[in-house]
This record gives sequence, structure tokens and C-alpha cells, in this order.
Amino acid sequence: MMFPMKARRIWAGAPTPNAFYLFRRQFEVDACSEAYLHISTCHYYALYINGQYVTRLYHRYFAFQKQYQEIDVSRFLQRRSRNTIAILCYGPGDTTGLMAELIADGNVLVATDTTWRCKRDDAHNHKAGCRSLLFGIEEQYDARLAATGWHETSYDDQHWPCCIEDSSGKAWKNFNKSITCDLTYDPVLGQSLVAAQLAKARPGFRYHVIKSQPGIAVFATVIACREEATVSVFASKEPSLLSINGKTLALEDPITLPKGEHLLLLSSFTGLEFLVHSRQDIDVSARAITGTSAEVAVTAIASKGVRYPWHEKPADILSQAPQVTQAHQISTVNDLLGRFPTEFADAELGPDSSLFGILSQEYFMPSDGFLHPMIRKAQTCEATSAKVNMTDKEGLLHLNSEA
Repeated sequence: MMFPMKARRIWAGAPTPNAFYLFRRQFEVDACSEAYLHISTCHYYALYINGQYVTRLYHRYFAFQKQYQEIDVSRFLQRRSRNTIAILCYGPGDTTGLMAELIADGNVLVATDTTWRCKRDDAHNHKAGCRSLLFGIEEQYDARLAATGWHETSYDDQHWPCCIEDSSGKAWKNFNKSITCDLTYDPVLGQSLVAAQLAKARPGFRYHVIKSQPGIAVFATVIACREEATVSVFASKEPSLLSINGKTLALEDPITLPKGEHLLLLSSFTGLEFLVHSRQDIDVSARAITGTSAEVAVTAIASKGVRYPWHEKPADILSQAPQVTQAHQISTVNDLLGRFPTEFADAELGPDSSLFGILSQEYFMPSDGFLHPMIRKAQTCEATSAKVNMTDKEGLLHLNSEA
């Protein structure tokens, strides 16, 4: 069976980037022996029919080929009665869209068009940090803002605006039926306890910088040391380049800086989160670069772009824009402003993600703690006299014999 037969690509009017949206459509069903929903989205979706959860899936999206899922929904429909399809969808950036059609006994019963209603799901924080290109933003959910009962047939959606049909001219086509398994809600219980440690956030200045222009983003700021200080930079992912005073550094490698101001540059094909860590008295500001109160400045260097950035190594990306490498050889703010081909502006900042908070924290080994040997090899962990006070660690889980 071909897809689509009648479905149109829809989304919200004037959508918010990186946001979750709720979609609804009510319809009548006469007698039917079987019914299937064919659906294609730009990313993640969760499907409900008549208030019942049906399935959810992270939809693999490629520009050259689309996929659709075929879902048997026969048991969820109420014959000779009003029914409701409700779909939660995530739209990453400017790439958005939902196409679906319900086929009952071979005929299209309902399909996505401008009669569907939708609204942004404010319970999901659309400014949350990005986890990956495949999985989108970190899911931060505030149930106090949820549209209670939005997936139920009895819910009144008349105040929701109608969807709009995509008019960009970039039609979705060349659909293939997906063989991807649905995601489940099966609980996964812990099988072993491999560590009992203490952890806390590293001191320093933490930023989630957003790339809002095409090309390779160059983020810049100035580290002011009131005395000699040891500084290291942590990031949510490896930047294309990282330098301080024109010297290329590796993530997390400490560098000793004398009293004074020091130019920090990070370049990335995407936005990222980073932490400027020091135990000494330092400050971070981009005032000398932008003339504003911004803490981080940004500019963009044109590049040919990469088709799939997650497959590219930093060197592959930088080979397309040698100006970026040249920028990281600059050691002072005056030289940066005088020699850089584009102007710097205030960097847009997003909220901190929980994931980077965990990845950038420091760990301590309490006197009554333990750590699996394989973790010990990969993790820097300082000893502390503090205790975790686990009185029955054997009763928590089946302890790994090597822990």
C-alpha cells in the first residue's frame, strides 16, 4: 500500500524551534474489521487513541529518504462512536512535520490536513540542552504545565489553533515502510551495584552556547586571573578546536595562567556546553570583545557544511574553513578584533542540561565507598574522609563480585 494516499505534511503556525507539540483529530468510525495507522514524523512521536497509549518511536529522518510506520490500531477504535487520535511530536530546529492517515478496511478514514488542531506542549522545556543530533534535546518535563487529559476524547480542543500545511516546497517523498521496532515502557531493574561515591559540581563558569548561524561557530571569551591560576575546560562534546592565548589545548587538560587576561576560543559545528574550571579566583567575560555585558561572544565562519556532522571528525570540518584554524592562533583580544574577518556578537545562551552537569562533576571516594576496577581505571577520584553511610549495601542489589 502506497504512503501517503491523502495525508498532508502539517505542523503548527509560527512554531517554536526544538519544541514538543500536541496534535489532535476527532472522527467517527462505523463498522470495520481492521484498521492501520500509517505515520511519518520528523523525529520523536508518541501515539494515543481514545486516551489509550499505543506506541512511541524515535523516527529516523533523512533528507533523501523518508520512512513511515504501519501500526495496527484495530483494538483501540470504538465502532459507531466518536474517536480521537492524539500525537505528541518533537520538532528539532527548522525541520518539522507530521504526516499520518488511518486506513480502515482499505479506505482512508482520516488523514492529516489543516482540520487537525495543535498546540505547543509547555510541559516540555524547549530550551533544554541538546543530547545528540539523533535524540534531540534533553527531556525536561514540568507536569504542572501539562495539558491534563489532552489525549482523551472528552478533552475540549476548540481553543487550539488549526494546523497549517507545509508550503516550503520541500515535499516529503520516497517513503519506505520502516522495520524499526517500537519503543516500550518495560521497566529495567538494576542487576549490580558497581560504585558508591560522593560527587559535586566542579567550581567554575558553566555555559550552554547556542549556534544560531550557518557555518562553524567560533565562541570567544576572556579569562581574567587575579593571581596565577590553573584552568581547565570541560565540554559536553569535543569542539573542533580549543585554544587559550593561541595555544591549542585538549579538553580537561590543565593549563597554568599568570595574573592577567587570557583569550579563550572554542569552535564547533554545533552549539555545546562548556565549563571553565578553576579553584583559584578567576572571572569570565566577553565585554572586551563585544563591548556589552555578555559573558561569551560568537561569530560564524562560512563552510561548505557536512551532510552528517555526527560522522565527521573535527579535522574534517576544519579542513573546509582554514580561517578557523588561523583564528585559534591569535593570542590577544586586540589581534582578534583587528584580524578576524567577521564581527563578534553576544552568544545566545540556553539552560544547563542535567547530563552535562553529571559529566562535568568531580568524584570523591568516601572511606566506606567502593568502585568497580574498570571504572577506577577511567575515572579520577580523590579520597575523602566523608562517608556515604550505606549500612546494608549487600541488600540494595546483587553486588558485583569485583566491586
